[in-house]
Amino acid sequence: MEEAITFIRNFIDKEYETWVACWSEPDNNVFRPKRSELNTLYEGDLKSDIYRPRQVDESYFEEGKEQLEQTQPRIFFQVKKYQHPTHGNLYRCYVSSTLRGRSTYSTCFYLANTENGLKIVSQYNVSSDPGNGISWNWRGGLKLDKLGELVEVRKFQAPTDPEHLKEYEAE
Repeated sequence: MEEAITFIRNFIDKEYETWVACWSEPDNNVFRPKRSELNTLYEGDLKSDIYRPRQVDESYFEEGKEQLEQTQPRIFFQVKKYQHPTHGNLYRCYVSSTLRGRSTYSTCFYLANTENGLKIVSQYNVSSDPGNGISWNWRGGLKLDKLGELVEVRKFQAPTDPEHLKEYEAE
């Protein structure tokens, strides 16, 4: 469990650093390696959604100042460890979006050991239906219909949305 917690916290830090470089670093030789390093944390077809045009001008960085004012590192709410029948230890990491001030679920990153070590193997994004709970939409990577037996839960911070809070407090 500790390895998964360290991994996702490292991912959150690297993702935020990459957003900062995307919007403030004019040198592509600085930005691109950060994005490439972030992408090494994913497995298979999954990649970061942090991109920018090949050629950027001063107006891009002016807009970037505003973007960065609205950006925060993701909040890490909780992690659940499952014993998956195929993938072994599977970690479901609940995180917020990168929009400043948001302390609600946005994404679940699923981590598993691969030939390349622990990686993000799947991503699901939250879909809220007020009064009807939350559901998760597959975004990429492995489609995980069954997660296996729940082995352990570690909680770090409760989300503020009432529907998300119900899920958070359920296990």
